[in-house]
Amino acid sequence: MTSSSEVTPENFVRAVQMLYHDQDATRKKIASEWLLNVQSSLYAWSLADQLIRMNQNSEVTCLSAQILRHKIQHNFDELPVEHCKALCDSLLDHLSRIELTRNTTVRVQLAVATADLALQYVGWEKPVEDVVEKLKTS
Repeated sequence: MTSSSEVTPENFVRAVQMLYHDQDATRKKIASEWLLNVQSSLYAWSLADQLIRMNQNSEVTCLSAQILRHKIQHNFDELPVEHCKALCDSLLDHLSRIELTRNTTVRVQLAVATADLALQYVGWEKPVEDVVEKLKTS
């Protein structure tokens, strides 16, 4: 399992760079396995959100958006109820940021994540209205 000390934005960025750009197949496999371990960890929730906010490069941002979507679709029960509203607000903020949504893949991942959250988070009373309002003002 992945420990919190090694799950950092810097290590995530290094792993993504290794996965996409390293010529060594063994190193690519190590990076892929590490990223899968991160995705299955509880740290993935906050790390993915942080990396999307940083918007360092398209590969990292895209993979982070995919991880967040995956976590909402498959591991929503891991998220404490008191964190759901913050996740909702964060997704809406990400969707409203022009520089993020110019990347079609990131935009799609964030939109699907938001739709999945709207379906699963019963505390979100007016998801459609909230999305429209947030995107209208951006």
